[in-house]
Amino acid sequence: VFIIAYIGGFTAGEIGWNCFFCILTFIRHKNFTKYLAYILDNHSNNDYNIIRTIIIKGSERMTENKTTELKREYIDAIKNTVTAFANCDGGSIYIGINDDGSVCGVEDVDSTMLRAASAIRDAIRPDVTMFTECRNETMDGKNVVVITVQRGTARPYYLAGKGIRPEGVYVR
Repeated sequence: VFIIAYIGGFTAGEIGWNCFFCILTFIRHKNFTKYLAYILDNHSNNDYNIIRTIIIKGSERMTENKTTELKREYIDAIKNTVTAFANCDGGSIYIGINDDGSVCGVEDVDSTMLRAASAIRDAIRPDVTMFTECRNETMDGKNVVVITVQRGTARPYYLAGKGIRPEGVYVR
């Protein structure tokens, strides 16, 4: 209820009982997340991230899609995904979540965040760091590193080691 109220700009007291039952029916619909993501495309990234976190924490399991990548642990190929997100519509990488959506967590959060931030800074050209955010979230009582990438303005982004050739530019 509060998610829809937040989007609509209403307070909880302004939502009538009929609206409340309509919202409950809508939330039970299997495509709720898709509909909400569509609605949020016209709102700011901050609104989107807040509501997306609420959905993820309340959902059964996460799944990969065009804007979501799940990684059990940090791997060097994450920079490829960051490049693809920056070249397309943006997205989030969740380190500490299995491919099936179950949370396994990250043991050393600080080290993982440092490695990811360093790889993004050193390997991707032009500099994409101003369009990325690396943070720690707790899911199912375990630490998960979330790298959020916004669509960049200096596209195309590419891997510095491969250059601006098809081998170095990634899209999603």
